[in-house]
Amino acid sequence: MKNNIDHAQEVNVTVKNYQGIADSSPVGTFVFSILCFAFWAADLGLLADGSGLAIGFLQFGVFITYMIAGITLINKGNGFGGNTFLLFGTVFGAIGGFFNTFAPLFAKWGIPLDYSLFGLALAMAGAYLFLVLPGLKYAPKVDFLIFFFGGVGVLGSGLTIMGFLPPWFNIINGWALFCDGLVGFYSVIATVLSFVGVSVPCGKPFFKAPKAPDVPDTLEEMQI
Repeated sequence: MKNNIDHAQEVNVTVKNYQGIADSSPVGTFVFSILCFAFWAADLGLLADGSGLAIGFLQFGVFITYMIAGITLINKGNGFGGNTFLLFGTVFGAIGGFFNTFAPLFAKWGIPLDYSLFGLALAMAGAYLFLVLPGLKYAPKVDFLIFFFGGVGVLGSGLTIMGFLPPWFNIINGWALFCDGLVGFYSVIATVLSFVGVSVPCGKPFFKAPKAPDVPDTLEEMQI
């Protein structure tokens, strides 16, 4: 029998570096910033008649982007960011879009619509942003501030719509959302530039992470 090993041929194997699914958080944060600026302008009375309907269209427009960003992050194993984007895609996108689109139309047609239910959804979303802040205590300042300003503006807006806060509180809500939009947009630019190796400072965490315990290098150090 002939020995085939003697005639073995060299095989060149090329291994391609597949990076997987990219981080989709910038686009989700971008559409959130758009809505923050829109609500800021509405709260301060800077928009013309029909702005509610226009914001409703805007919310429907960003809904799909929210969903894609959230699902992509969940597929990457980022449950914190993924669930947050899905939550706000539901509240800011779908629920807000329905209410802001149909509220003026229903009013014109004489159909009653309890807008306070949208306020309830906003209040719960804003409370969520505050309650998950402990998960960001070791995160860069930019990430922490996005959730903080969002919590102030979204929770305040919900409570104002429901009548628990006076109408003038919308000024505070609006400026909180304006700050959130600015910080969010900064985060978008910083994250996208990081994809091409450009480092943009996002601030050191407000809280110092605990130091990891020293790991023994030898058996003698482990006292075995």
